[in-house]
Amino acid sequence: MASTTRRLLAGMVVLLVGCARIGDTGSTGTASPTAHASDEPPATATPNSSPTTDDSPSPTTPPPNAPSPSPSASQSSDEPVLAAQFSAFVGAIGGPSDCTIGVEATPHVGLLEASQLSIGEAVDVCFVGFDLPEQIQLEVEWPGGGRTVEVVFSGGAGPVDLRDSPGPLRAAVDTYDGAGHLPILVRPGTPRGDWRLTATQGEAVATVDLVSAPAAAPTLRRTDAPDDTLRFLVSGFPPGETPVGLYHLPEPTTAPGEEYPSDHVTATLERPFGTVVADDDGAGVLELDVGDLGPGTWCIDTAATIDNDSCEAKVVRAP
Repeated sequence: MASTTRRLLAGMVVLLVGCARIGDTGSTGTASPTAHASDEPPATATPNSSPTTDDSPSPTTPPPNAPSPSPSASQSSDEPVLAAQFSAFVGAIGGPSDCTIGVEATPHVGLLEASQLSIGEAVDVCFVGFDLPEQIQLEVEWPGGGRTVEVVFSGGAGPVDLRDSPGPLRAAVDTYDGAGHLPILVRPGTPRGDWRLTATQGEAVATVDLVSAPAAAPTLRRTDAPDDTLRFLVSGFPPGETPVGLYHLPEPTTAPGEEYPSDHVTATLERPFGTVVADDDGAGVLELDVGDLGPGTWCIDTAATIDNDSCEAKVVRAP
């Protein structure tokens, strides 16, 4: 009798324990963890979070797995935007290259370090093996037109348009290679197509065939402008508007006689600086009024050129 009673009691305990476990499960039958009361909710870790460094995405880049922000009425989801900071190379740009590199026969006429007339850019036409500084007759043919103009070597006067700049065109003779350098400007609106340049000086004749086409990569090139105005040639940009930003560069300690270290620094976005408008060839002209800039080192960059990892459009304002 006592044995039978013990078996009945044990069965009731097992039944009660089983009922308690069933009461703790959800609708799927999976046990739920027990919640502990606390004054503060448990901290939530951000997946894949890491501190921002020069090589990491800018603070404007959302963390992985973060929901994408909804585009506003004025900004589509794929429109490029300015970064709050980026790592920029701001070292000094080297001097002009040697026109004689790669030249196997003279006389020679051709472009310096280029084989294409990129629309919106300025390049040098090289004259090698001529009797310089005597003048040269330069015959220029382009899609739908042509002319012959004199080139005189009395010092450069800034980039000229081979199609319509009044002659004679002024070039320079460089002592380091003995060659003539004529800076030319391929203005926005220059027609695409085949070009031919023929340089003649007495019996010496040299010809080069070129092609004018949109630039392969976005580039800003500073050119002459009045005081308190910055003017840039724009090439290789997406057609239409691209945001422009004003960035502040830190002032590091420099060696004697060195303007800025040949290194990478982190530039911080100071404020948006309007937009640059490029035509169907990705070319245009950007002009900015910088009269209100205070002392310091500044960088003008765009949503299209930040990935180039350089600050070609650097502005230094003395105290």
